[in-house]
Amino acid sequence: MGGLLDRRARRALFLASIVPWLIASCDDDGPGPDAAVGADGGARLDAQLEDARVPGADTGPGTCGDGVCAGGEDCLDCPGDCGLCPDLVRAASCARDDVAAAIEMASDGFIVLVPEGRCAWERGVRIEGKGIHLRGEREGAVVLVHDAGSATLVAVTADDSHAVEISDLRFEEGTGGADAWDGMFLSVGGSGRPVLVHHDVFETRNAGRRSVRWNVNRGVLWSNEFLGNGADANAIAFLGPTSSWTSPPTMGTDDASGESNVYVEDNVFRRFPFQTLDPDSNSRVVIRHNTFDECGLASHGADTSEHGTRHWELYDNTFLFTDDGDCDGSRTANLPYLFYIRGGTGVIADNAIPDVRSCAWGDKPEIFMTIQNLRRDAGPYPCWTEYPAPRQVGQGHDGAMPVTDPVYLWGNTGGGNYDAPAVGDYDPDECGNGLRAADFIQAGRDFFTGTPRPGYTKYAYPHPLRAGR
Repeated sequence: MGGLLDRRARRALFLASIVPWLIASCDDDGPGPDAAVGADGGARLDAQLEDARVPGADTGPGTCGDGVCAGGEDCLDCPGDCGLCPDLVRAASCARDDVAAAIEMASDGFIVLVPEGRCAWERGVRIEGKGIHLRGEREGAVVLVHDAGSATLVAVTADDSHAVEISDLRFEEGTGGADAWDGMFLSVGGSGRPVLVHHDVFETRNAGRRSVRWNVNRGVLWSNEFLGNGADANAIAFLGPTSSWTSPPTMGTDDASGESNVYVEDNVFRRFPFQTLDPDSNSRVVIRHNTFDECGLASHGADTSEHGTRHWELYDNTFLFTDDGDCDGSRTANLPYLFYIRGGTGVIADNAIPDVRSCAWGDKPEIFMTIQNLRRDAGPYPCWTEYPAPRQVGQGHDGAMPVTDPVYLWGNTGGGNYDAPAVGDYDPDECGNGLRAADFIQAGRDFFTGTPRPGYTKYAYPHPLRAGR
């Protein structure tokens, strides 16, 4: 921790000192004091330092000021040893218009640095046509407040040449955020290189709010913190292209490139009781090595969603639940489940899953499976009557036709019902056919417990795209 604090302190000193140098180095026709500009905007590296920007082979702690760029030092931490960052635009402030101007000024592959501060945004910004790294000055020191109504604060379209990266920012709910489909902090789409989101904080406080909408089956989110404050809100919703449901699965090492699924790893989620993560239509999501503190996850099937989730992998996570001993529910969280599964297939392996039982709320099913459209008159397949229901739990596709592709649960610990998942119904029965999900979702056919998925191997962890970041 001491080393991390030293790096942050050095970064702050660098950022405080770089602006006057950059302004002085610009000619009369260059940018004014509203932005600090990298190599393409007038600021140039000292030629004697340029070759020292890349850290050397020394893996020990670097000493800033010794003239050697080593031990994890970089141009942000120690410009005296490593040189000034060549491809950096520093926004004049954290205000929306200043950040938008810096994004516009930046070239493909640049860092756009947002200065320390707390700024309410009444409009959003877009990152498209270039792969930039939008980064806060210091982790936790830049707060962007959503006062932008139904607009998304940062809308990203993936770039073909460089990965868009978002880091070191804190997003907080203000007056904005219209509903679950509008007014997010961050939305990601496009068919370019995987978008990378890390070391950010996203905080919502009211029901119906959604922090992130991920509209493509690639990318990595790691080392973020999502705060729900107990509201019926959603941290991340995942959607993919319709072709996802007519192509073979890419679970585990079947994702040969690591770019056919979204990877959510090493994050902390706190107090989202119903929909912390929402694998929705056509999504392919890997959820691993996260901490879920009093959180419930919920997918969508082909019921209220047009297509339903394709597949998900939930492994090596830690779920936390505390019974505070109160019987009136004033302190203990009312978690209805830990994972509510409405369709698709996947694996649930090697997680710590506690028994969600309390005096206040009783004994809840940690893993809960259902098929809503057996008894729900909604969506593309209302009031379905024959097995299998379209894209139900335990169904997949081999690239030629729909196939039975069971859910597998194994290696989990903690006292939850992972060895005997609950299968329940949507109520009330709007169809009147008297059908039960338990007749459609059966152990030994649609799901298996206590045995690994045949041929399955977890994809490399941490994700290779995290390397060097």
